Amino acid sequence: MLQKLQQKLARQKVQQDILPGFTASAVLIPLYAAKEGVQVLYTLRSARVQHHKHQIAFPGGIYEKVDHSLEHTALRETKEELGLERRDIEIWGPLPVTYTPTRFFIQPYVAWIKDPAGLNPNEEIAELIPVPLEVLQKMQAWEMHGNEFFGSDFALPAFAWQGQRIWGATGRMSYSLIQLLRGKV
Repeated sequence: MLQKLQQKLARQKVQQDILPGFTASAVLIPLYAAKEGVQVLYTLRSARVQHHKHQIAFPGGIYEKVDHSLEHTALRETKEELGLERRDIEIWGPLPVTYTPTRFFIQPYVAWIKDPAGLNPNEEIAELIPVPLEVLQKMQAWEMHGNEFFGSDFALPAFAWQGQRIWGATGRMSYSLIQLLRGKV
């Protein structure tokens, strides 16, 4: 399964065009091996961050002039937030871009974390939340909620895990990963 995912991600293309008025950003969707199976690593953002306080998210942030690509943004922010060095991360490829009502353009990158023992979250992260990939792959784990987004109605995916609700952009990117695994993207 992981090898097929890696191959599918390698064929995905990074979207180059950002809609006017949106802030470019990127996140890393970290996967790693644990005794319970492959985990997807989420973070609970602390009260110390400027945007999206107390929300479940992937490590990432806003593109800065020092970044030579959005992939670099995701890696830089992951190092800052989780303490992971570049050598501990294997980028598998991008998922489709996600736009948010708060006018963020988010380019997600799926990556393999070689040694999760190196995780050392900074003050921006209140908690690390690993979720088994196997759980995310089960359709009954997902709920679809109607929502208006830029004047159109959409069904937005969400799921609950250990008392936390994963929704919004993070839910959409997670669902996109699962759809890719299922061969629907």
